[in-house]
Amino acid sequence: MPFRKQNQKVLHENSWLEVDYRRADIFVRLYGRLDIALRKTIRPTLGQLLNQEIKGAICIKMDDVFFLDTSTATALIGFFDDANRCNIVIEIWGASPIVNRVFEGLGVSTLLGP
Repeated sequence: MPFRKQNQKVLHENSWLEVDYRRADIFVRLYGRLDIALRKTIRPTLGQLLNQEIKGAICIKMDDVFFLDTSTATALIGFFDDANRCNIVIEIWGASPIVNRVFEGLGVSTLLGP
């Protein structure tokens, strides 16, 4: 039986977001400069994922983020809370040192996992 590549849909948002749908999970890659200009954009953009039927988890990779503004980090935390209210699992698969520092400074480093 030949192997068939599963149909994958990838969404690119400017130069800071990639979304890839694979089977039951949604993979989100945040990268680059997440500055104050994104504070009002990032939560509603990611919030659109919560309207979809998700059987697995939303897996977020942030190891390529080289700048994170605290207001944008707060918007990300709001998205994590929204997902929790919708009973959708968020898995963080990597966070850059700057992401770790900002989340520690905000007192929510536990959201990034162990």
